Amino acid sequence: MSFSRYLLPLQRLSPIYPGQLGVDGSDVPRGVQSVPGRKCFYVDHDHPDASDAHDGVDPEHPKLTIQGAVDSPWLEAGDTIVVGPATPLPPVIGNILAPSYAENVVVANTRPPFVSLMGCGGSRFHIVWNKLAAAAQTLPVLDLRQAGWTVSGFKFHAPALAASILLNDWLAVPPAIYSDSSLYTIIEGNLFDGAWTGLYGIALYGLGDRVIIKDNWFLEHGAGGATAIKGFLPGAQDLPYECIVEGNIFMENVNHVVCPFLCSLIRGNTFFTGNLIPFTLALDLTGGGSNIVNGNILQGTYSHAGGYVDGVGDLWANNTIAAGWTTIGPA
Repeated sequence: MSFSRYLLPLQRLSPIYPGQLGVDGSDVPRGVQSVPGRKCFYVDHDHPDASDAHDGVDPEHPKLTIQGAVDSPWLEAGDTIVVGPATPLPPVIGNILAPSYAENVVVANTRPPFVSLMGCGGSRFHIVWNKLAAAAQTLPVLDLRQAGWTVSGFKFHAPALAASILLNDWLAVPPAIYSDSSLYTIIEGNLFDGAWTGLYGIALYGLGDRVIIKDNWFLEHGAGGATAIKGFLPGAQDLPYECIVEGNIFMENVNHVVCPFLCSLIRGNTFFTGNLIPFTLALDLTGGGSNIVNGNILQGTYSHAGGYVDGVGDLWANNTIAAGWTTIGPA
């Protein structure tokens, strides 16, 4: 199977600069200078020549595992990891496909920042990424401990006792040392499927500064206490700060968003009441504050008791509720 037949990410061409008078080395024979592009690593565990021993930059000699690409000694800031299509196993529960990629991947804080990790199959959620078997139910599917990574194009199946994506960002020795720092993470265009037994879609452990969670679909996180987006506070200073949660859809979760965001924007999201799994908490910002909650569609009863809880000093404005729209927060 040739990986090159499948959809690949569009790469922006490097900018071109003319030579500059009086600048040594700028008068190249071609008359222009170009900034070299970064590398693209390929992962395709169905490819007959897939191996983590390869450097992975040739789609006909790809990496076997996502972890193999993440741990590549040649990976640099600005690179892209393309995860190609794999043949799903037969259905295991109804229409739920067994995973194409069954890995618990760790992006250590020693890995380069600002890397794009992209699922690129024949359709938007072709690339299914799951935890390993029962022994790894307590481990996140993707444990992200470095800054500036972008994760897009995957269908995640959550573990029963952990998150599909865990963002680690906390002060190991307050206030001086960051053990892990996942600030500037972008999570966009993914499907987070709890498959009724999954616990969390995205978990933010600590600060989570300037994280963007955009255009994702969260559904069926149905275990006890299950939550699509969950925030944890390892220390008093560790509030998720200056984040954007925008354009996401939340369906059939025990809880949709329970996170103490601080000075963050929650905009343009859609919160379903639920049918088979009615939500308990739709949007609970307890412990946070100074957020703007704007332009969301909020099903259910718009009140604290109904599962909408504002943070201290929040501004909730122009959200659509059962009665039309509101410029005030829930009470």
